[in-house]
Amino acid sequence: MLKKNSIIKLINNCGLLMFGSVMVFSGLLLQIGYHHGHHGEIEAIRLVLGLNYFNWSDIHIISIILVSIGMVFHILWHWQWFKIVLQKRKLLIKNQQAILLTIIFLLVAATGYISWSIKLNGGSEIIRKDFIEIHDKITWILFVYLILHVKKRFKWYFSALGKLRRKRNSIDIKNGLHILEIERK
Repeated sequence: MLKKNSIIKLINNCGLLMFGSVMVFSGLLLQIGYHHGHHGEIEAIRLVLGLNYFNWSDIHIISIILVSIGMVFHILWHWQWFKIVLQKRKLLIKNQQAILLTIIFLLVAATGYISWSIKLNGGSEIIRKDFIEIHDKITWILFVYLILHVKKRFKWYFSALGKLRRKRNSIDIKNGLHILEIERK
């Protein structure tokens, strides 16, 4: 049986998968469609897939905020796992992919949030663009690790969704039997 806590974790993981996909897609689109080869002069009004730079940037920002919130919960739910893995060398080696993913995610998030902070505080545009450049480069590494992470856990998604569906069906059957009993009376 799927526990309530497991359902919340499944919803969070599905949200991370969905909004993470939007985040990755919009981020790669911004990199390839606007940043690469423009030497700092972005054609912001040019449309890519029907949206301009500002539209894609808004989509990217919203998805980043949602993923960041989801990641806080994801890391908190796995905090005990992190503590155990980091304490035992054997487990650290076995789980190095997940640890590296976490570190790379934190670096990508930090460089992205720092560039936003510089912009919001009216800081140096050159320094902000340097952080964006670092952010863009590390993102490619993160992208590879995210694919490996999701691929490794793909079976879990289907298993958890199957358990949820079976639980819902058994509730529907119980409710249906209950309705039949009421109708008989």
